[in-house]
Amino acid sequence: MTSTPAGWYPDPQRRAVARWHDGQQWTTHTTNAQTPPPPPRPPWGWKQYTILAGVLVAALGVYIGYSAITGPSAEERAAAERAKTDQQAAEQAVFDARSAELQAKSAAEITCEKLVTNRLKAPATADFTGVTTYKDGAGDYITKGAVDSENTFGANIRTTFLCITHNGTTTLDRIN
Repeated sequence: MTSTPAGWYPDPQRRAVARWHDGQQWTTHTTNAQTPPPPPRPPWGWKQYTILAGVLVAALGVYIGYSAITGPSAEERAAAERAKTDQQAAEQAVFDARSAELQAKSAAEITCEKLVTNRLKAPATADFTGVTTYKDGAGDYITKGAVDSENTFGANIRTTFLCITHNGTTTLDRIN
């Protein structure tokens, strides 16, 4: 039995084609017979995968070591934690202030609607529309809007109103 060395040889079935012999058998790799390419690369074996795994483990070790050396110090971690706590406290303060403002605004609207309802001829028919409350430059809440209700004769009429809430006390300023 003769051993054929690995290399490109003329394909016996197709004249213009060269076929690769790996030293043991013919492969499926073919090329133009005039300009043969370099030999095909062998598939990866366990040695290549072992080397790749070793390189990856070494790189991971270097990364972990570098992170441990260059990571934040205890003082930096404490400062970051204090900054986070301060940020949360500031956010809570903003939330509390907004909640207090909404409660004051709601209380101003509710009180104003009660004052208006008490002035109507048929309070049970009151239907408030377009009621808005805002804070003016002096810190007072201004509530204005309209109410539809029946008059003495049973006709539905629209009345506009304006209330001012100063230091928690609401007064009906105008009703038309």
